[in-house]
Amino acid sequence: MKSRSIELIGISGSGKSYTEQEIRRATKGYFKIYNRREIILKFASKLINLTIKDRLTIAYFNLVNIFRKKQIDQFNIKKIITKKKVVKFYTGNYFRKNYIILCKKIFEIYILKNKKFKKQLSFLIKNLKYMDKSIVFFWFYELCAARYIFEKTKDQNYIFLNDEGFIPKSFLFIYTKLKLSDKKKEIFRYLDTIPYPDISLLLFKNKRDILKTHENRNKYNLQIYLEEKILNDIFEINKDIEKYLNKKTRIIKIKNNHKILHKLIKIISSCL
Repeated sequence: MKSRSIELIGISGSGKSYTEQEIRRATKGYFKIYNRREIILKFASKLINLTIKDRLTIAYFNLVNIFRKKQIDQFNIKKIITKKKVVKFYTGNYFRKNYIILCKKIFEIYILKNKKFKKQLSFLIKNLKYMDKSIVFFWFYELCAARYIFEKTKDQNYIFLNDEGFIPKSFLFIYTKLKLSDKKKEIFRYLDTIPYPDISLLLFKNKRDILKTHENRNKYNLQIYLEEKILNDIFEINKDIEKYLNKKTRIIKIKNNHKILHKLIKIISSCL
């Protein structure tokens, strides 16, 4: 069996990250499912020469993966989450910097054959207004590194399950200083340069529920909170994006009422 790529897509707040973790938890021991980071940690040594620092960094993040906390259901949350104190220096910072450098090394190999994508990414970064550019760079370093490794390890018989892949990243153009009509044009230009998954699982909720999720993110200090104006821009563009994506990848559209786990597992099983 060849490895398969499955991407969870949908508007921010549709439950992609929570659903990804629930799928992985429910299928543990049945399917080999890896996310972006796990692909890099597992296979990087087979494709590039690693330094001792790289190997220590991989060992550190393998431990982090073992003890990581479960994602929170942001739609139904009731308990207030207090803000964590920021520690200016700790061991994790050291390894995180090394991990970013490792991802960047692989990213630079990936973009050698993806120059149109590189051009569109550079345009995005240059025009960002509401986001920290260094964070966005890291997201793409890790994503492109994982994609490069996936393409080189398709004979390893696993599923690459991605909750924040190339398709959801197209919405980053909403955070630029461009006019809405120009944001839309650049999203389509970007979508024309990216690799597509074998299957896209499109999660959707009604607008009221998406807004509630972002209200909870703001209230309970969870993930990235989007203002209603930005969400309205995303809703306005999203229908045209869905039509475009139907020409590029196999899309299975599912209403996320947080009772879809069994259905998703059946879909994934049928792909193997």
